[in-house]
Amino acid sequence: MLNLTLLVLISLFGFSLPVCAGERVVIGISPSLTSTLSIIAKQQGYFSQQGVDADIRLIVSGSKAVAMMLDDEIDISESTIFALVSNSFKRRDFRVYTQLSISGNDNVIVARKDRGIRKIKDLKGRKIGVLKGAFPQYVLDLMLLNAGIDVSKSKLILEENDRLYQMLLSGELDAVCFYGAWIDKAAKALKDNAVLFHDEKLVRVTVVHAGKIRTFERNPELFSRILRAYIRAEEYVKNNPDAALKAVVEFVKLDMSSAQKLWKPNMVHVALEQSLVKDMENLAQWQIDTGLQKGPVIPNYLDFIYFKSLVAVDPKRVTIAH
Repeated sequence: MLNLTLLVLISLFGFSLPVCAGERVVIGISPSLTSTLSIIAKQQGYFSQQGVDADIRLIVSGSKAVAMMLDDEIDISESTIFALVSNSFKRRDFRVYTQLSISGNDNVIVARKDRGIRKIKDLKGRKIGVLKGAFPQYVLDLMLLNAGIDVSKSKLILEENDRLYQMLLSGELDAVCFYGAWIDKAAKALKDNAVLFHDEKLVRVTVVHAGKIRTFERNPELFSRILRAYIRAEEYVKNNPDAALKAVVEFVKLDMSSAQKLWKPNMVHVALEQSLVKDMENLAQWQIDTGLQKGPVIPNYLDFIYFKSLVAVDPKRVTIAH
């Protein structure tokens, strides 16, 4: 009778049976506001309430987090969809299991005034750095195109962010397209010599979680519990937007005044939305058109989404036809 009662409660209210305390999962996040739900779920104890021991690791970039996930150094990568699309042409062993945020463009071009740069059109023919094989490269391409600058004739330098930062400060580069904490760091270092170019409406930034197929198969219920923690975190952000922003700024070490300009509490949302598939297809086509990918065929991105966990937790959050 007791077991039957428990089963009824679970079916009606989504209660979970007791689990082994503190099942460990390593999540790699980026130094950006897009990491809000991971930080809040950890600091507010929502992971532990679900029996999850979440090790939140700050990784230099989403593309690096994806690489670490694919190399089995972490369990879950938090990133924009760019790096996942890049890997989808050669690998089939990973899946996206949720979106965590959709926001406006948070990539900014930081340029040096002492090179005569005052407006974005002044970047024509300049040496511009951008993170290698990552979403900022796509954004930079769009920003230059909108400014009437022929991207193919630009002098693009593709490196990791820490190297780009040093090259910008030393004068080896005229400008760099950065995001998150790197913007604040570069602007602060250059002081009055910095000029920033930003277009928030240029592109939609979709941040997702992904893991290896075998990670999901090993313990699928674990990911349902992780999603419940994120949904609790989403509710906290909506009810406590100022406190949530303060927590993220302190954790990631962002500049508060800069973060406030980009902060929109409603950008965080646990879901699998139809737009995700279209955005992945658009990025795949761009990578083919620019020669980053040699394969002429865009993968079927429905095959790269793990629906089971979110459907089990809240099917209304899944709008992708599958």
